[in-house]
Amino acid sequence: MDSLTRDSLKPKAIKSRIKKPGAGFVLILLSYGALTGLMSWTLNEHLLDRVQQLELELRTGRQQTLEPASLKLFGQAMQQYPGLLAALGGSLRLVSPHRDGWLQHQQAMLLRAGDSPSQLRFETHQPQTVTLRAWDGRNWRWIWQIQLQPSQVLALTLPKAAAAGEWIELSSESPLRVVVNAPVEPKRAELKTAELKTVEKGLAGKVAAK
Repeated sequence: MDSLTRDSLKPKAIKSRIKKPGAGFVLILLSYGALTGLMSWTLNEHLLDRVQQLELELRTGRQQTLEPASLKLFGQAMQQYPGLLAALGGSLRLVSPHRDGWLQHQQAMLLRAGDSPSQLRFETHQPQTVTLRAWDGRNWRWIWQIQLQPSQVLALTLPKAAAAGEWIELSSESPLRVVVNAPVEPKRAELKTAELKTVEKGLAGKVAAK
């Protein structure tokens, strides 16, 4: 009994049961990696296609502004492709439909790249309040209200854009002309100037012409 116990306690050679992965397993891993890459590429292509479709809908007037879901989509695209807005607009661009700057709708969207010039000129036929707000892909950076008079042409200098660019949403009360980065035309009305200054998120400001 003691002998059996001692024998049973003797160390025995243990054969390794670990085997190298077979060719089939390696093939499965490679296929999975390729599928993951294809899905990622497909999703990115779909994202860019959807962004281009939204830009087209804004340009043709099918959409007057970007809804929260569309803003979220643009935010994803702007994070993945920092130069997206520059590619879509070049610098500062009025996307919504217009004729010689006169907007076809009371809401309009502009886009601008981070390093673009930033002056807008406004004309109106009757007194009105125009609201502007800028969205940088994640948050509304600023919101301002401008008082316009028919006897004035207001040249407005915007604050510096976010690094990835931004969308600017414009809301008017009556027919409005918006001209981007253009020299002032021969005097048809008194020229006024104003400058928007960056404010804390969530705060609103009013611009008074000088």
